[in-house]
Amino acid sequence: MISSLIVAQVLVPIALIVWLAIAPPRSLLGVLLQALVTIVALLAIARMGIWIFPPWWMPYCYGLLFLMALVMVWQRPKPLRRMPSSWLGWITIIGFVAVGVFVGNEAIGSWIGQFPPAIPAVDLAFPLRDGDYLLVNGGNDIRINAHLKLLDESVPRFRAYRGSSYGVDIVKIDPFGLRANGIVPSDLAAYQIYGQPVLAPCAGKILQAIDGLPDMQIPQIDSVNRSGNHVILRCLEVSFRR
Repeated sequence: MISSLIVAQVLVPIALIVWLAIAPPRSLLGVLLQALVTIVALLAIARMGIWIFPPWWMPYCYGLLFLMALVMVWQRPKPLRRMPSSWLGWITIIGFVAVGVFVGNEAIGSWIGQFPPAIPAVDLAFPLRDGDYLLVNGGNDIRINAHLKLLDESVPRFRAYRGSSYGVDIVKIDPFGLRANGIVPSDLAAYQIYGQPVLAPCAGKILQAIDGLPDMQIPQIDSVNRSGNHVILRCLEVSFRR
């Protein structure tokens, strides 16, 4: 997983910015389109990224680097043509438009996903205290909440875990925005959230409590007891937020 995050959240943004800075198109139209596609792609990555590594503030650094790249482009000594002068230039323009439509759709979808759906929702209290926390999976769109894929009724194995589609993933972070002492340490105690008390989000009745399973070292997974240690709570008195 970390290797995928490094590619998507480090290498891709840096590659886009470096491309704009050192090898932009030779036409004004091409530069404008590349700059637009780059900033929209950076926004989409910022919205859709799982910022456990690098930390959550890294997109702001990318924004600063993007501005520096723009300055480098406009300070180039050779003036830009308004339009491409070759078929290769026009193919590049078409490519930018196609990529721009895709990343624009992803950026808009991820932005809309932060808002709750137009249905009644249970108003729950935040279950953690004392510290700073980051939601790395949550929202109303699969682009920012991977749990929603469990609602896919065409996959039978998702049926037993469909309730998890309404869950969120929460990590505790330190003042530097890091969740652990290291990138993926195997020691559970290295993670900021380890040992943090979890409070009930509502007053209710405990339907099931499992607390006898051993802690698994990272990145081991208990393929038999996938739910792990958990509590199922039925809220007695809930308020609905519309």
